[in-house]
Amino acid sequence: MSAANRNRGHNAERNVVKWLKTQGYEDARTTRAALGHDGAHAPGDVIGPVGLVIEVKDVARTWWQDWCRQADEEANGRPWVVVRRLRGVKDVGAWPCCYRTEDMLRLSRPVLTFAEFLAAFEGDR
Repeated sequence: MSAANRNRGHNAERNVVKWLKTQGYEDARTTRAALGHDGAHAPGDVIGPVGLVIEVKDVARTWWQDWCRQADEEANGRPWVVVRRLRGVKDVGAWPCCYRTEDMLRLSRPVLTFAEFLAAFEGDR
């Protein structure tokens, strides 16, 4: 992975953290910020709502199946969500997301965006 791609990914993660803070998750942070180099071995890219593993992607091609497999493996049975940055869309809440089928069945309604997922996830707790 090139340095430019890595930086793009880190920026997307920081944007998710900033957005989560505007949604009331003041303790949101990237796993690297929270754990230093050990963050590379932590589940997910962002620490946000308790119990939720958040994986953030910022790449030109979409690989939902691979990303979801990665998130599921890292989450170790916990709920997870993969959020993909859309080029030209500044509102993180409007970025598309993917999540476990079990969570879809548990949530009160199907969702398409990260904001909708978070609202449904929190409303179901």
